Amino acid sequence: GGGAQVPGMVAKKTGQKSPRGEGQAKSSPGSRGASPSSRGSKISEEKGVMSQLLGASLVFNILLAVLVAYLIGTSPSGVSPPVAVTEGAVPPWPIFRVVVGLGDLLFSIARATNPPQVQMIGLATEYEKSGVTYAFSKLGLADYLKQKQMTCTELAKEAALYEEYLCRFMLASEKIGLVKKGGDGKWLTTGLGELLEADRPDSKKYFIQYLNEEPREAFYSLTTAIKEGKSGFMVKFGDEHFPWYEKNSPEGSKQFDKAMQGLTVDSGMAIIQEVDYSQSKMFCDIGGGNGANMAIVLKHYPKLKGKVVDLGYVVKQGKQMLENAGVLDRAGLVEADFFKSFPDEVKECDTYFMKHILHDWNDEQSITILKNMAATMNSGDQVVIAEQVLGFAGNEMEVAKHLMDMLMLSICPPGAKERSIPQYTELLEAAGLKFYKFLPTRSIYGVVIGIKP
Repeated sequence: GGGAQVPGMVAKKTGQKSPRGEGQAKSSPGSRGASPSSRGSKISEEKGVMSQLLGASLVFNILLAVLVAYLIGTSPSGVSPPVAVTEGAVPPWPIFRVVVGLGDLLFSIARATNPPQVQMIGLATEYEKSGVTYAFSKLGLADYLKQKQMTCTELAKEAALYEEYLCRFMLASEKIGLVKKGGDGKWLTTGLGELLEADRPDSKKYFIQYLNEEPREAFYSLTTAIKEGKSGFMVKFGDEHFPWYEKNSPEGSKQFDKAMQGLTVDSGMAIIQEVDYSQSKMFCDIGGGNGANMAIVLKHYPKLKGKVVDLGYVVKQGKQMLENAGVLDRAGLVEADFFKSFPDEVKECDTYFMKHILHDWNDEQSITILKNMAATMNSGDQVVIAEQVLGFAGNEMEVAKHLMDMLMLSICPPGAKERSIPQYTELLEAAGLKFYKFLPTRSIYGVVIGIKP
């Protein structure tokens, strides 16, 4: 049709080769046919990228070394009791701080990246995890699985439970980390689930059960409590926590004591690795319950003597605990009400220890307790207050502390609360004592130490 011919087509017809070779496209800069100058340019770019990566790696390593040096250099040294802590030993301070820091980072990332709708569903259903854990504990499943690993069918038969429901329940328990299934299809408890075994010194079985019974009902009365300025326990049960249990539920009181004992093993081990009692001669645990903390302290300080000071029906439980720990010969049991004057026996103390005591009471009541102690103290004696002190730990721990503060609002008389270091300092000064120092621990607890001027 008279149209122009493509050069390649002419070559085919005439048998001549195209100047560029038959069907060969013009070389691109990145092809084998690239000019020496373009190849050199690419090599230079690659060297530049490698140099930047090496530089970034060097900067990262330097920053990491600085961070590690900072953590080591600024970490508390802790103390070493005369008898080394083995059971319940906590990680070195730098490692603990790194782990807490990573936890806070992941916590912040999860909060920043999860849509509000997802977060709200999580908040609305969080109680379900506690409910599953409570049922797991109440049914005694950890104790059954401690004896032997079992299939769902075997466990249902052993515990006399409805098999279909139990099998679904075990799957839910697996999802929250209480159990896992072995290769043979049999269930076994995880390290977390083992904490619900009844006979462990650090068992959380009774703590889970306690929180999910009357205190949960009191917590659900939080709305009315906030409106009326009453405790949730008073709203729900018509009386405050401790009097109600004493009058209405002796078994509930025993469960509370066991719950506190399970927590004391962890907290006591953490505290004893930060507070030095080597100069003390008489350690008195005010509101010391059944003596679980006293047993820990005297076990690690073989020359130290102590007294558990609490209400009569409480301290009677301590004799067996102290005898089992092998420290009864160095421990006395003193009946006393810390809202009244202490008996003369308490004047022998030079260290007055309180854990989970002042957070149960309002400021006025807390000052009364401290004043009664101050009246028996000599100049230079110390008061050691171990609580979930607000404002010194990472995000996750602070969340837990403020939720504990809501529990105090729910189950204790009005004014009971978790406090900050300045608030504890004010209480000490109002009682005629002086703030000495604050010690963080490798746990959720902090220790405020005051002295008698």
